[in-house]
Amino acid sequence: IKGDLPRVQTGRGIATPPPALDVQSADGSDPEMIRSLCRAVCWPSLLLEGVEIEADLGGGESRCCELSADATRGLHRLFSARELTWMLHLQRQGEVNAAMAL
Repeated sequence: IKGDLPRVQTGRGIATPPPALDVQSADGSDPEMIRSLCRAVCWPSLLLEGVEIEADLGGGESRCCELSADATRGLHRLFSARELTWMLHLQRQGEVNAAMAL
């Protein structure tokens, strides 16, 4: 489904490997599997799209990055290292676009 799935943080502060998401044998009736799939794929994808839109608008805003980086929300744990790198690249591009618009 997605490369570099992040580790899942348990309530005890121990990071465990992500659950196996064997799509070929999954019927979609397991609510925990659906939640894991959304955490691993949907949320990071939507937030990255938001960062990209902010960069394209050229206003210098980075609300999606700030939301993702907020330690109290814990959204940063959902991203792979590659996605975090891409998010930072997009944020920088947005700042460049804002500076060029002046």
